[in-house]
Amino acid sequence: DWNASNGDGTETFKTDDAMFAYAIRSVPAEGDVVMLVHDNLQRTVRVLPRIIAYYQEQGYTFARLEPDTDLSNCQRLPHGSHPVLESADGTR
Repeated sequence: DWNASNGDGTETFKTDDAMFAYAIRSVPAEGDVVMLVHDNLQRTVRVLPRIIAYYQEQGYTFARLEPDTDLSNCQRLPHGSHPVLESADGTR
């Protein structure tokens, strides 16, 4: 159950900035955010602190998902879909 992504599982980014821009634009306009991020890519490891800092500056807080976490305020994507966004440099 996720409703935002940094794109590291489906996209090929030419720069760290492109991944960061994708992660910023993938967040829904309303509701809580559950962002899908993988920990097996060097670019993700480099960019994740920047993504976290950005969202903290926007007033977001972070919490670990537990089996009983209430996700009722998350706008959900249909199963198997993911955001298709163009990055800042025109790449996907």
